[in-house]
Amino acid sequence: PSPAQPVYVTIDKDFNTLPYGRYGAATVYLPNTNQALMIGGILNGAIANRIDVVDASAGGAKALGTLPSNRAFETAAYDPNKNTVYVFGGSDTTNASTYANTIYAIDFPTGTVRTLAATLPTPAYGLGAVYDSKQDRIYLIGGFNGSGFFPHNGFHPGTGKIGANKPSLPHGGYQMGAT
Repeated sequence: PSPAQPVYVTIDKDFNTLPYGRYGAATVYLPNTNQALMIGGILNGAIANRIDVVDASAGGAKALGTLPSNRAFETAAYDPNKNTVYVFGGSDTTNASTYANTIYAIDFPTGTVRTLAATLPTPAYGLGAVYDSKQDRIYLIGGFNGSGFFPHNGFHPGTGKIGANKPSLPHGGYQMGAT
């Protein structure tokens, strides 16, 4: 007997097709509205500051707002208690040779963006981020700062403070996903 074969599911090739190519953007799903935000990234070879909202049920995308500066390879996490998306780090070059320590807060659904006084302890790109509702904390995982891997930190939306995660990952990394 042959080994079990995977089940293949036909996917609608036109569903959620964006009107333009984009990569290096942060994405966040907003479960209460069944929408997702795409933040920054590289569009047509240039770093963008664009924030788009995508309707996860219908597939349409539209502009929501802009970041104060162009950013790619950043990460983001959604805090449902504050209806706010937090954006961390990133780069303003297509080859990721610069590193940002900025933290932005995007109000949803208005798209209003503010720059927080708190910053990452080390500028970095390629972090992963995930919100923990029990701790009311965003965990930042991995990242790269040009000379090494970013230490693992947590951001507390209620206080605006950032600090070390305990426990931490055994090894650093970057371009990590978190759910």
